[in-house]
Amino acid sequence: MAFTQGISGLNVSAAAIDVTSHNIANVQTVGFKRSDGIFADMYSSAMFTGSGRNNIGYGASTAQVRQDFKQGGKTDSSNPLDMAIEGNGFFQVQLANGSKAYTRNGQFTLDKDGYVENSQHNHLLGFPAIQQATLTRGHIFGGDPVELQVDIHALVEATATTEASVEMNLGSAELSPANQTPPGDDIKAWTSTGPGGGIGAGVPPYPSATSYNGIDQMKVYDSMGNDIDMTLYYVRKPGLNPMSSEWDVYIRMDTDINTAANPPEPDVPLTWMGTLKFDKSGRLESFTDGDAGTASTIPGHGMLKRTGAQLKTGAEDLAIDIDFNKITQFGQKTAPESHKQNGYTAGKYVKLEVSDDGVVEAEYTNGKRVAIGQVALVNFDNPHGLDRIGDNLFAETYASGQPAIGKPMTGMFGTIKSNYTEDSNVDLTKELVNLIVFQRNYQANAQSIRTQDTILQTVVNLR
Repeated sequence: MAFTQGISGLNVSAAAIDVTSHNIANVQTVGFKRSDGIFADMYSSAMFTGSGRNNIGYGASTAQVRQDFKQGGKTDSSNPLDMAIEGNGFFQVQLANGSKAYTRNGQFTLDKDGYVENSQHNHLLGFPAIQQATLTRGHIFGGDPVELQVDIHALVEATATTEASVEMNLGSAELSPANQTPPGDDIKAWTSTGPGGGIGAGVPPYPSATSYNGIDQMKVYDSMGNDIDMTLYYVRKPGLNPMSSEWDVYIRMDTDINTAANPPEPDVPLTWMGTLKFDKSGRLESFTDGDAGTASTIPGHGMLKRTGAQLKTGAEDLAIDIDFNKITQFGQKTAPESHKQNGYTAGKYVKLEVSDDGVVEAEYTNGKRVAIGQVALVNFDNPHGLDRIGDNLFAETYASGQPAIGKPMTGMFGTIKSNYTEDSNVDLTKELVNLIVFQRNYQANAQSIRTQDTILQTVVNLR
């Protein structure tokens, strides 16, 4: 029976060497999970009809090759679609035959059709984006996982500016142009629509620099995505003791200017948006509407309007609700701080970015970011029951249980780290030591066969 025992020992030692060699071979494989050989002794109950206390046994067998799903390290990458999972979960990919597989290898790219795929051309699955204007991030994700795809050839359509906000400080110690020495020009000359005033020949396109205290400029967009420079002028009302707490706001758009004239001249008068009034702490107390047609229903807001004919771009009428509530009158110089608006021109696809919660966003040349979807993660009750099908992929089995599908950073699921890949969890030093041990085991089992052979030879030589 020692032959049988020795052969079984050779077999399990060879299996252990095979498992270790496989681990060593994949020390550089992204997302690879090392394996351990699980071995068991063998007994035959048929050898004895009574108690098995004296049953010597047949040797050993390979009971299982078990995967070690311990987290691997991370290596940085320049590809935003290289993703490492920190914590639990597997990426879910769709194979060419329509079935699904699971992997920890997060090396993905875009194919020619914009699908997110791995090196075997299996498409990554995720939750589709559902646009929701009321949400902070502008979208939610739901439904069954689908193949993530970005339309890399499409243009993001232009959107006209409908809202804008300005942040500006108006210097509390600055004199009105009318109170300066010498007095500045009267900016109202650019607002008159009467003969020879505000528009037409001989009227400069932009107000004189001595007619206002401060200036701010921002770009806005019409419905065709044409960018238009919009300039805001701030003029303190006259008053010395005390100085006035009221400031007028005027607006000029580049499309208001007839550039074909020589010299250029305005064909739309300067728009008086209204009057800002500040309290004794320098905060905005009220905003009073100016020219007819600029009224807004929101306190501290003014509505700027231009017809399509005035824009001269072929676009639709433009109406921009401008928020002045963040303008202050503090003891600092008059200067703009920031401004925002919600329009943009048409844009082409530039790149993708992936957030820690797996949201995939496409960025376009106009700065617009569009949510493509959210990477789906999958977990199993018994990941050790998964079937290894090659290419660093696993398949569901009865032993693994059905996949539990969810979103990164929720429940049991880990975090997505873009621009990183998960390293193999193989400890090369440990594997090399194991290889030496298994080699010794193999030699020892070979020695048991050699010993049994010597004993049999002795028996054969008896006379």
